[in-house]
Amino acid sequence: PRIHNSIAASIRSPEERAQINDKFRVEPGPDRTVVHYVSPNRMCWFYKGLACWVADHTGEAIEISEPRCQDRGDAECEIHVRYLGARDRSAAP
Repeated sequence: PRIHNSIAASIRSPEERAQINDKFRVEPGPDRTVVHYVSPNRMCWFYKGLACWVADHTGEAIEISEPRCQDRGDAECEIHVRYLGARDRSAAP
C-alpha cells in the first residue's frame, strides 16, 4: 500500500489523489497484517500474488486468507497475511 499510495503524490487533482489513497487501509500486527482493499478494479489477486513474491524473495513463509472479497459480493476485500517465520530452504519447492 505504501508504494501504491506514493503513486498518488504525482497526481495533481485532490479528488483523484484521494481515490488512490482511499483504496487501502492497513492493520499491522506482530504476527499478521490485515489489508482492507476497495477498488472497482478488483485487483486483490495482484496484491496477494505480490505478497507471495515478496515472501519468497525474502525467504519468509506466509499464509494468506481472504475472508471477504469484492468478487464474492462483499463491500471490500480483506486480505490477512500471517507471518510464519523463515521458510525451510531445504524443502523442495
